[in-house]
Amino acid sequence: MASPQLENGFTRIANEILDHLVCAGFSGHELEVLLFVMRKTYGFRKKADKIPITQFQNALGISDRSQMCRILKKLVARKPLGKDKNGYYFNKNWQEWLAASTPPAKIATKVVAWKSTASGVGVHLASGLEATLKRKSTKETIQKKRESTPAQIAKHFFEDQQGMKEVTDYYNARGVPEEIIKQEVQKFILYWTETNHAGTKQRWQMEKTFEIKRRLVSWMSRIRQFNKSNETKGMTL
Repeated sequence: MASPQLENGFTRIANEILDHLVCAGFSGHELEVLLFVMRKTYGFRKKADKIPITQFQNALGISDRSQMCRILKKLVARKPLGKDKNGYYFNKNWQEWLAASTPPAKIATKVVAWKSTASGVGVHLASGLEATLKRKSTKETIQKKRESTPAQIAKHFFEDQQGMKEVTDYYNARGVPEEIIKQEVQKFILYWTETNHAGTKQRWQMEKTFEIKRRLVSWMSRIRQFNKSNETKGMTL
C-alpha cells in the first residue's frame, strides 16, 4: 500500500493556484503539463527548469513529438506556461491566463462558486469580486511591507526568493559570474531549507537567530574573499 510522507519530499503550491487550475478549463494534457512543470520547478525550489521535450513526452505518454510541441506552444500562448533562457516556468499570475474553453472574465466567478460548494456553504456568487480581489491584494502588499524582522525576511527569501535579483546584481557588479552566483545561492537555499526528521521545521528555523544577509555573505565568501562588513551594509533584501 502506498504511503506518501512529507519528509520524503513535497511541493509547495498555493491553494489559490489550485483553485484556478480546477476552474480554468484546461484540457487533460494541458493540465498534466502544468502539474509536471510545477513538480520540476517548485518541487526543487526552482522558478524555471530546462525540461527537454522527451521528458514531457515520457511524463505524459505522448509519442508524437509534434503533438507535444503543439501542446507546449498553446500553453505558452495562453500564458499559464512561460519559457525563457532559464527554461519552462509556471506563471502563477492566473489573471494573465487565457484558458481554451473558459473566458478569462468567468474564471474568477467559477472559483468562488467551486470553493463555496467544496466548503459546504453552497453556491453564492460574490458581487463586486474584482474589487474584493484588489482590496485583498492591497492589504497583502501593506502587510508584507510591515514584515521586516530577520525571520520574516528569511521566510520571504526562501519561499518566494524575494531579493534574488538584488543578490545577483550585487555580486555580479563585483566580478562574480551570474551563473556562479545562481548556483551558489541555489545551494544555499537547498542547505538551509532542509527539513528536520519530523518535517516540521527547516534548518534555518532551528537557529536562534538567522539574518539572511550575513549568512549569504558568509556563504559567498567561500568563492571569493569579500569585506563582510561592507557587504552587509551594501546588500539590500
